[in-house]
Amino acid sequence: MFTYLILSLTLFQQIQEETINSTIISKEQFMNFRTCFQTSQGFDPIMDIASDVAIVYGTTHNLNKRIESWREQGYRTAYMTGISWGGYESYYQTESGLKKEEIQTDKNGKLWMHGNSTTVGYNVPTPNYVEYIKSILIPPLENRVESIYLEEPEFWAVTGWSEAFKQLWEKHYGEPWAPPNQSIETQYKASLLKYNLYTNALTEVFKFVKEYAQKNNFQIGCYVPTHSLINYSQWRIVSPESMLTHMEHCDGIIAQVWTGTARSRHHYRGISRERTFETAYLEYAQMVGMVSPVNKHLIFLADPIEDNPNYDWHDYKYNYECTVLASLLFPTVTSYEVMPWPERIFKGKYSKSKEEKDIKINIIPEYATELLTVINTLNDMKQTDIEWISGNYPVGIMVSDTLMFQRAEPNPSDPNLNCFYGIATPLVKNGVPLKIIQMEHLLNYQPLKDIKILLLTYEGQKPLKKEYHSKIKDWVMNGGHLLIIDDNSDPYNELNNWWKEEGFNSPLEHLIKILFENKITNDSIFPLGKGHVFWAKHSPASLARNPDGANQILKWLKEMANQAQIHIDYKNYFHLRRGPYHICSVQDESISEIPYRIQGKFINLFNPELKVEEEIVLYPSNRALLLDLNLKLTKKDSPFIITSAGRITEEKVKENYLSFKIQGPSRIPGKIVIFYNKLPQKITNSENIDFQQYYDEKYNLIYLGFIHQGKGIHFEIEL
Repeated sequence: MFTYLILSLTLFQQIQEETINSTIISKEQFMNFRTCFQTSQGFDPIMDIASDVAIVYGTTHNLNKRIESWREQGYRTAYMTGISWGGYESYYQTESGLKKEEIQTDKNGKLWMHGNSTTVGYNVPTPNYVEYIKSILIPPLENRVESIYLEEPEFWAVTGWSEAFKQLWEKHYGEPWAPPNQSIETQYKASLLKYNLYTNALTEVFKFVKEYAQKNNFQIGCYVPTHSLINYSQWRIVSPESMLTHMEHCDGIIAQVWTGTARSRHHYRGISRERTFETAYLEYAQMVGMVSPVNKHLIFLADPIEDNPNYDWHDYKYNYECTVLASLLFPTVTSYEVMPWPERIFKGKYSKSKEEKDIKINIIPEYATELLTVINTLNDMKQTDIEWISGNYPVGIMVSDTLMFQRAEPNPSDPNLNCFYGIATPLVKNGVPLKIIQMEHLLNYQPLKDIKILLLTYEGQKPLKKEYHSKIKDWVMNGGHLLIIDDNSDPYNELNNWWKEEGFNSPLEHLIKILFENKITNDSIFPLGKGHVFWAKHSPASLARNPDGANQILKWLKEMANQAQIHIDYKNYFHLRRGPYHICSVQDESISEIPYRIQGKFINLFNPELKVEEEIVLYPSNRALLLDLNLKLTKKDSPFIITSAGRITEEKVKENYLSFKIQGPSRIPGKIVIFYNKLPQKITNSENIDFQQYYDEKYNLIYLGFIHQGKGIHFEIEL
């Protein structure tokens, strides 16, 4: 009996090892996926959205069980946990109580905890903490997940008073700690230290992960899910941001943009309010500008709801469409995290409507169907035929990670980050799909290569190195057109930084000196080499608060465009085509209130009915994701699946026969649209579930409707 038990255990271990080994993949494979999601739970049919990768979250004892539950259902698996916070009670809870000295602390002694937790704080990444993070990654590494995701390296700008931070300050700067709010000097130094601490922490942990994998003869990906520089700056958080792209062992980034970040208010034409689409566009644009030049894997996130549970389903739906549509305006990105936490989307209850806030219900069926349609569409976004129907222009705005360094006392920059939005929002509102240029890339890459007009301000941010200015001058001399918008009044100009050592009162004065021997003294466009420079001596934040400020920005841009011999056509919409998909947004508060009309044969994928429309009319604040039937239907004789609310696999087409499998979360209405030029003779499914069928004779489309089962449903159609 004892011998049999040993043999059984040996056989079990062998089978387990073979199962794990079968999941080992190469670097090219772990970066090659279309959609993923993150979850803290094991497989559940109601969360079966049929994406490529399930990213299992958290450190609980049942981690391996959760990972295996998704793997058994055919999902590729990865692992995620926080780098600045997480369920790390085993580290923070000691015999003498909570390890408060390593939790981020503000000037009043308040510990910055995650959410409403009393045990999970935002940490100060000490060497001991970094070693702890390495240790908790061993179980998922042993399980051979394909990637490790360490999310949200966040250090709050208003903190810096913990004992651990004081010690790290003294070690880093070789001088006694000083309160961050004592002066702009100490605030800047505190932010720079926070920036470096998380850069070093992630570098060390990812190096450990890669070395572990190499010793055990497998490949593994290392990713950082992080908010955009734009959002972190507005929310007063310091994070490594562009430093992530310089990390040797960081393979990619998830751009965590969603309703919660994008609904943050800012001023435009003097009015402060939510502008979810425009803000989301700028957040995604910043991530593209930061990641694309270094050729790392960029993944876009959008969330069908958000962290705040106090909105209603219609609000979530509207804002989701704003964010996901904004993400689709960047055709170089083809990987998506389609949702975090499917458990809260498909299991959670939220207000039925704004008028019925007290009535909590599960997801509205029509919205759930729309989500499955959009997710399935994201799986098909790797298109090569790209066309900007509304016009694309070589216009960029320069940003620096130092946007995060001026966000707390004693002289914080504009609380709504209008130093950035004051320049950027007028362009997005008026149909200019601008590019965001990462200043920190100037020395090692060529981020200005395809840019003809560059907008720059040092209000709210500062150049870390003087060498950037020589690169900007070279660009202008070779035909670039530089529009500087800055009244040179930022208090952080007084930093005892490199420009003071060079004898200048501000970094802008140094840039002007590099560009010209003498300062520009009037509001004229100056020729320089093959390019031009115009210094508009205005504060971007003041322009954002001025009802006429946006018009000034647009006027200056037009003048620079004339010098660059570029025609910029201001309009109230964006329209990009990616293969057969049209991405359309009409902005309010724009140059025009005229609706945008598109004619053809389209299926609006934001409409769960998936009916054909021959004219799409979009009013300001309307958006649409359209499938162009004329472009989709290249095969006129064979049956062809047009679109579906659910993921299609195992598709087989033979003469007079079509079969396929569709998969989606249980209890959610599914739909399939199939082209065929004749009425089908017979439609069956192997699972014997009820379904509805309809044939649209005008467009030769077969419609199938049914309820998903949380497992594959096999349909067969005799034609």
